[in-house]
Order: sequence, then structure tokens, then C-alpha cells
Amino acid sequence: MSQEFNPNEPSQGLGDSIARVTHVLGIDKVAEGVARAMGKEDCRCNKRRQALNNIFPYASKTPPSIATPVTVESYTFEGTRQFRVLASFAAKVSDVDYKFNPGDIVDITSGTGLYQHLKNLLEHHTLEVYSN
Repeated sequence: MSQEFNPNEPSQGLGDSIARVTHVLGIDKVAEGVARAMGKEDCRCNKRRQALNNIFPYASKTPPSIATPVTVESYTFEGTRQFRVLASFAAKVSDVDYKFNPGDIVDITSGTGLYQHLKNLLEHHTLEVYSN
């Protein structure tokens, strides 16, 4: 079953952009009417829209996260290293409560509160290495 066009959702590709224009101009209703007048079940606009979306997709604004391979070097280091938060979590460091959200960049210094839990956070894909 083809996914119906929703003009209120962001465009996924060229097909959605064209469908948005035809919707605003009312051309989509004309096409449906012509198809019915010719004895067709539908105008196949959604099929063409999806084909154009597949051929000319728009880049995602948020690239999918790629899990960082967890190696000994990922969670054993001296100094400070940055990590990107992949899943929300809360932590208590030196009696201070912190809440981290996906996309946050966290500086972790060896020997401090979060460093002690780093292996677990990396293995459960809560954090990924951001920079060395």
C-alpha cells in the first residue's frame, strides 16, 4: 500500500515537493477527477511521488548515528576526551546531578565521575567517541 501524501509533513524528496505545489494549486484534485472520469481507480500520483522521492531524496538533517566500535582505547585514556550522547541518561558526579540528551557533547576527564562508568556507557551505545 502506498503512503498517502501529507502536506503538513517535511518533504522527503523531489516527489513530495512537487506534490506540495500541486496540492496548493489544486492540480491534485483535478488529476483525481480526470482519473475517475476515465474509469481509473486513482491517478497514481502517490506512486509517482514515491518514485521521485526514491530517485531524488533530500539529505536527512540529522545523519544517523554510527555506533562507535568499543575498544580498550575508547575507555582507557589519560587527560580529557569528548563524547557525543546517543541516548538520554542522568548521572551524579561529585554530588551534582546531570542530565544528558542525545546530541550533547560531553567532556570526560580520566579519573573523574563519568570516567568510572565510561565502559558501560560506551558498550550500551549511550555515548560514542566524538574526538580524541
